[in-house]
Amino acid sequence: MDDAAAASREAFSELSAEDFTVSGATTYSNFEGTGVDLTSGQVDAVVCLDVTDVDVRNSSGQSIVTDDRPDHQPMQATFVPASTTTGLAISSTQQSETDTCTP
Repeated sequence: MDDAAAASREAFSELSAEDFTVSGATTYSNFEGTGVDLTSGQVDAVVCLDVTDVDVRNSSGQSIVTDDRPDHQPMQATFVPASTTTGLAISSTQQSETDTCTP
């Protein structure tokens, strides 16, 4: 759970250090379970992130998001048991080069 949070904090720190600003919300459009470990409770899934409303701007206020950026991006995610309202927390994420998303 700490690895995913630490990676997000690091990414935002790097953007901030380079004077980039991020606006808009990332949501998810699809969730497909790909595996479960009944002993540990770990769940693996492909989650399609919807970044349609996300923009990244440089210090001059110009968007650095390219026109060809996919609005829906597949991520492989691992969830582990945790004391949350769902009973699971994200332990790791990785952008998927092999999965696809359909809006």
